[in-house]
Amino acid sequence: MKDGSFPGKAALVFLVLVLISASGCVATAYRARPNLAADPEKRRIVLLTPDVELSILHAGGLPEPHAEWTRLAKKYIAENLAVRFRNINALLIKRAEIPEDVGGDPREVQLLKLHGAVGRSILVHQYDGAPLQAAHQEG
Repeated sequence: MKDGSFPGKAALVFLVLVLISASGCVATAYRARPNLAADPEKRRIVLLTPDVELSILHAGGLPEPHAEWTRLAKKYIAENLAVRFRNINALLIKRAEIPEDVGGDPREVQLLKLHGAVGRSILVHQYDGAPLQAAHQEG
């Protein structure tokens, strides 16, 4: 030990590095709400009509919409979701059950308005030639 170091210095440095890197693996629940009640009476799900279209793809590569398949797919998806929501004791509210005028639950009406606004934004920015810039793109 001419240089003044002790024999376990490398092991100590290695142990400190392992502990520091392992501390980064700890999951933090900084948004946890321990008082949030999972009350089955308060579970409400608004089910909008599924947007599904089934088609036959011809040899030429052009799809031909198939109305009967589409109708059945929408029916089966809605039925399957209804069964799943019943299994978790959630109140299922179908789109047709929500009045858009006075008398409806304001939260449900706001969900419908939000759904419409998001749908319009997708149409404008995806299909009308006005794409949104990605975060990594410069303007």
